Parts: sequence; C-alpha cells; structure tokens
Amino acid sequence: MRDAFLASGAIALIVYWLYPVAPPRELPALAREFDGGGPVYIRGFFDTMREYLGYGYQAQSTRAFVNPYAAMPSLHFGWDLLLGVAIVWASWHRRWMWLTMPIGIFLPASQVLAITVTANHFFLDAAAGGVVALMGFPVAIGLQRWGYPTLGRALRYLPLPGVKRLILSDGKGERESTAKITPRF
Repeated sequence: MRDAFLASGAIALIVYWLYPVAPPRELPALAREFDGGGPVYIRGFFDTMREYLGYGYQAQSTRAFVNPYAAMPSLHFGWDLLLGVAIVWASWHRRWMWLTMPIGIFLPASQVLAITVTANHFFLDAAAGGVVALMGFPVAIGLQRWGYPTLGRALRYLPLPGVKRLILSDGKGERESTAKITPRF
C-alpha cells in the first residue's frame, strides 16, 4: 500500500509537470486576465478558504509549497481512495468489518464532495485522481516482485560495510541469518 501511495504521487507529479491545470477557484482571475471577464458561470467560482477563513492557498506562509496549477489529477481524492481500499483490505473478513467498511467507503465519497464544493477540483479531476491512484498498484506489485529483490542482490556487493549492514540488517543491528537478503525499507 505504501508503494502504491508513492508511485501514484510520482505519476501525478509527472502529469502536473507535463500538463498543468488550474482549479475552479482560479477561473475568475484567469477569465479577468485572459478573457475580459469571461462568462458569468466562470465568475461564480470562489476560493472558500479565502472567503470564510481569511487565507487561501496563495498565502505567504504556504506559497512556496503550493502549485496553484496542480488540479488534475486530484490526489485529494486519489489518496483517500487508496486509504479507503487499505481500510477495507486490512479489515476484510474480520469481526470489526461492519464498522470499517462504511468508513473505507465514506472517506473517498466525502472527499469528492469536499473538493468540488470548495472549488479545488472538478469531478473530472477526482476521476483522474482515482485512476492515477489505482495505477500505483501495478507499480507497487512490480517493485515487490522485481525491484526490491534486484536491489537486495545489488546491495550485497555494496563496498561500504557499515551502510550495507544498516540496510540489510533485521532492524536490531544484526545481520539476517537467511541466505536470501532483502532490504528493509
């Protein structure tokens, strides 16, 4: 699951870099700048955080960490979808499944509502976020089957014994006694 999160984040970063897309909250300003005001329906979007909380994504304190043109795909939804899948998967056929199943379904469903109502994303952004998040699973499976074993074999020949001992240890500073060495990440 961890690898699926990381892989989907990497995929999304590539998409953000190749095809930057503005969120709905940016449409009124973009319409004023490029279209002389734009259609009435575009001017109706607004940043709910700035409107009701007094600050927004472009605040001085967060400006360095925010890409205002990273709306497509929505990792707000995609990662909530992965979290929902993880919750359901972890509790599948367990006693408390009746409690965790609704939570695992409610998280991504409520996130769609939250990101569209706050003008952070369109529904299409959420759908793309779900696809990108689910694309992380094949990458994660590939890492488990081929990537980590190859890395483990390569680390056996690492010339720095201290680093090799740290990476290939069992977590207590002692080397594993098995013949197959796999890294602990």
